[in-house]
Amino acid sequence: MKAATKARSAPPGLGAPPSAAPQSRGEAEPALTHGDGAVSARSARRRTASSFASLAGAIRDPWLAGALLVALVVRLVSLDHAPLWFDELTTAGWLTLPWGEMVQSALRDNHPPLYFVVLKAWSEFAGNTVWALRLPSALASWLTVLLIAGSVGALSGRSAARWAAWFAALSPFIVHHGQEARMYAFVTMLAAADLYLLARFVTGATSSLGWLFVGTSCALVACHYYAIFFVAGEIVALLVLWLRPLRSWLPATAGVSIALGAAQLAVLLLARHDAGGDYALGLFAFPGVVWSMVSGYTMLPSSAALHAAGWRAALPYLPVSIPAAAALAVVGAAALRMASRTAAVVLLATIGVTVAGPLVVPLVLPVAINPRYFAAGVPALLALLAMGAPTSPRISARGVATAVLAAILLAGTTRHLSDPGGKREDVSAARVWLDSHVPATEEIVITSSEMASIAQFQWPDRKFRLYPAPGVVAGWGNADGLADAFPFPAGDRAIYVIGREWLSDPDGALRLHLSGRYSSCGGIDLRGIRILCLAKQDADPSAEHGRATATDSSLH
Repeated sequence: MKAATKARSAPPGLGAPPSAAPQSRGEAEPALTHGDGAVSARSARRRTASSFASLAGAIRDPWLAGALLVALVVRLVSLDHAPLWFDELTTAGWLTLPWGEMVQSALRDNHPPLYFVVLKAWSEFAGNTVWALRLPSALASWLTVLLIAGSVGALSGRSAARWAAWFAALSPFIVHHGQEARMYAFVTMLAAADLYLLARFVTGATSSLGWLFVGTSCALVACHYYAIFFVAGEIVALLVLWLRPLRSWLPATAGVSIALGAAQLAVLLLARHDAGGDYALGLFAFPGVVWSMVSGYTMLPSSAALHAAGWRAALPYLPVSIPAAAALAVVGAAALRMASRTAAVVLLATIGVTVAGPLVVPLVLPVAINPRYFAAGVPALLALLAMGAPTSPRISARGVATAVLAAILLAGTTRHLSDPGGKREDVSAARVWLDSHVPATEEIVITSSEMASIAQFQWPDRKFRLYPAPGVVAGWGNADGLADAFPFPAGDRAIYVIGREWLSDPDGALRLHLSGRYSSCGGIDLRGIRILCLAKQDADPSAEHGRATATDSSLH
């Protein structure tokens, strides 16, 4: 009787008597009380407010079933239309190695090995075609839709869960990573699974946070080091809520904490701390991260544009992103206003720590910031936005803002599907040009080790020579000498394939000196790739060199 009295006096979302009706704020009431409340787990389990608290109940809903069907089609269509890009080529290369060597290669390249172990086991019988390599990511991305809907169903109820299912089905970020052979689709899936287990526990659908939660958390961290921050956010949420009895969640939390400690030790001992090249925190780092988590990458500048123009590369996207930010703020504010304290703590803690963590790391270690590193926070962000969506068709600021959000998701995914390889090197067009203009036996000079890796995989029948040499970066101080020593494999001409030149010629100094010193015999500019044909004859080195020097001065 005393426990029941305490539960009644608790504020909304902190525990209500078993007979209490679900509150207007829409959450299935928590199974366990905070502070000194002591409602038994058995009675708490009987008051799950929504059938969406379980995946079996959720999947029977026609709106969710429709979202799952659309999500599957969206992820499988054009799955192999884009050629493998640089990071995927790394994945494909590692899969050809023996098991132990593959694991060591992943660890040396700052990646936990779980995803690559799973993909190698899969490829043993599925093969290593583009479709086969990407299919596990597509299926993980599809399952993420169901897990996010189940999480929101537990935290907020049927209407919000339906919105969450469609937001996740059309999320450009989740769709994009569901169509590449990298670990990020697994990261979002496991983060969504972790969030689902946590949501069911704090809302009373399960009596304890068991070893399944521990296993999912460990698998998540074993896919990407930055997932540590998402799991840490979940621990923060549990500590803030401080549910009773403590034995229902404290042992699992301790197990997860040990896993986080082991992951941090692996980072310190096994990972290199200089990953990411020249990417760094900039003016638009934080808003750009949040924007990418919602809109994907089609409404962001490319890597080449960022290296060339810095933060100014983001300016053309502001006319769309600024009004969209206002819509996101309206929906997010509505979500926090409608959510119970339990739901708000869970979602804000996971989103906050997941986003803040990677932004703080570069202040300590020389590592990069990339939107992909925040993948674990996307399920919680979409869950929060879904909880702010309207529950009725009435016209309101909240409804208009939700419509804007839905339009952003649809536009981003449509743009991605129309060109899955968008903003990446157009290797197909480059192959066509090379086949038409360059004999297969002619050696091709190529800039940057990354572009060389792409070329060797995509054009395996051709020979390449890397220039400048590995470890040499062209600049205004050495570009003249590098241009003078430029190799001409064919004797009188050279084909120079330029790509990812921020690694070897970040200022374009070598390219400028080459254009000034040698005659042009053709070439082509493609997306992400520039092909120069340079000829020795009919060039006046002294005059051309003078023009190059004058142009250098004008650029400075």
